[in-house]
Amino acid sequence: MFPLIKTSGFVIKKYDFREYDRIYTVYTEELGKVPIFVRSARKIKSKLAPGLENFNEVRLNFIKGRIFNHLSGWSTVLANSKILRETEKIEATYDCLYLLDRLIKEEEPDRNIFELVKEVVGTINFPSFLPLSKGELEGVLHKIKIYFFWRLVDLLGYRPQLDSCAFCGNLIKGENKELRFNITDNIIICRQCAGHGMAIGEQTLQALRQVFQLPLNSFLGLELNEQLIAITNKSKQIKLSEL
Repeated sequence: MFPLIKTSGFVIKKYDFREYDRIYTVYTEELGKVPIFVRSARKIKSKLAPGLENFNEVRLNFIKGRIFNHLSGWSTVLANSKILRETEKIEATYDCLYLLDRLIKEEEPDRNIFELVKEVVGTINFPSFLPLSKGELEGVLHKIKIYFFWRLVDLLGYRPQLDSCAFCGNLIKGENKELRFNITDNIIICRQCAGHGMAIGEQTLQALRQVFQLPLNSFLGLELNEQLIAITNKSKQIKLSEL
């Protein structure tokens, strides 16, 4: 007899399967990333599919099968419907969930990663310092994506080494205008060691350190750093190309 699993989760993606069915990829609290089969999900009268069509945190009941996990029921834990009202929020949420899908293997649960997803999706849904102009919202979403990427990388065991030169071991302190950040290895290299990598200023280095030191709402209060955006985007490209 196959076990019935009860767990909370966030839908990462979905794709059509056969004529009326659909398979959802869900990051769950208990099992990590799992595919879940929903029979007749594409039919108008489907009772199971509607709860998996947005960014809500949902409570799922599914039967863990030999080939497919079959959804048997769901309920909403936390509605994140405000995301759907603004294109920028939708894109930012998809960006984070896409990274989660690409960087995480199936059935490797991590409670800290689940809490990170919950924190980030909830904050995108309802930032604590409203109202925001469109420009302010875009800035907040940039910072959220930076925060999510580096926190996820950290939880996967790849936190960048930011306090000393990876080659000579000298501590990085004071203003050093010729630091380099090696994106492939996530290391800082000082001027004397003349390593390859992207230039990184002291303010950017401090902002990157604060990603790991501050809760999300505190990090969002910091000034947006354009150099950190560039380094983060390049680091994402490198990580995704390694898969």
